[in-house]
Amino acid sequence: MFLLNDLGVKLKILLSTMDEKILFKSFLSFFAEADFPLILSYDIDEPESFSDDPIPEGLARIFIAEEEEGEDAFNEYVPVVQFRLNKNYLACIVWKASLQGYEFILIIYDNEGNIQESDSVAGTYHIHEPMIYKIAEFASPNRAVVVEGNIDTRNKDANLPPARKFILNISDIGEINYSLVGNL
Repeated sequence: MFLLNDLGVKLKILLSTMDEKILFKSFLSFFAEADFPLILSYDIDEPESFSDDPIPEGLARIFIAEEEEGEDAFNEYVPVVQFRLNKNYLACIVWKASLQGYEFILIIYDNEGNIQESDSVAGTYHIHEPMIYKIAEFASPNRAVVVEGNIDTRNKDANLPPARKFILNISDIGEINYSLVGNL
């Protein structure tokens, strides 16, 4: 009897793991393969031309980890691209529309669909005054240049203040690291 219970527990764990892998494959099917160089920017007047179909809410809850402070009732997640980092990790870029802004979120996954790390790498963030914008250009799957600056929406004639330039590197173990290059 003990062996049957033990076998039943192992079978439940195996089925649960299989279900998660099937769900992760379903999630990945929404994303196109990335072509490099890849430029991520969002112009409110000219939205990007990626998919109009949002990721189903159930899959978004499982595979897009967000901090509670950035959540509102109107968040929508749209698939952009996916790309392999190495044999152990892959990345997806998701476009998030919310009341606070529009952003591109880079999410690093292991092969089983577990999130290793995620970060907003580009977008416009209206909750700040002056408004913050970020643009990212991925030269390769593991490296991008990110430019971040402010736009004073109250003064249309103002010159843009200096922007900061960062290098984003993704390590072999799926960690996102930034290095400040300087001001532009």
